[in-house]
Amino acid sequence: MDWTKVDDRRAILLYENKTGKLDWTPGDVAKWLQDNGATMPIPPTPLEMLTQRIARAAGAALERDPGATVEHRVHLACPTTVNGEKQMRWVDMDSPALTPEKFMEAEHARREQALNILVRRAADFEHVRRMRPNWDLSQPDANLEWEVRLRLNLPPDEGEATKTG
Repeated sequence: MDWTKVDDRRAILLYENKTGKLDWTPGDVAKWLQDNGATMPIPPTPLEMLTQRIARAAGAALERDPGATVEHRVHLACPTTVNGEKQMRWVDMDSPALTPEKFMEAEHARREQALNILVRRAADFEHVRRMRPNWDLSQPDANLEWEVRLRLNLPPDEGEATKTG
């Protein structure tokens, strides 16, 4: 098979069809593809690897203000267009480089991410309900305001247990 013409989603379907395995790990599929002659991706360069590590570190960095229950992000990813190219530029939340416009762009992007997660969650529930009408599923309320306020107001030691990044 000419693997250069097979996208990753189709490769998963082929793996399921050819092996009969419907419960798999990405490593299972990748090994099967390799064993069946798929062209392996070119590994990232050291610079690309370091760039990815720095982006992960920036996104994972959290701090807690004195008296606050929940940690806040140290850096914000701000979507920006430079010379017609979309980029994600990072800025320290306490830096003078953070402007109201950058803050709101970052917040808008995070809100869109959260909304997309909730929309996909609702679509998943609707699909499973249609396909398996005999399952007794009750979809949890998507209004998370109460839970957000609760976690923001928990004592600091209890807030740690609920931290999700």
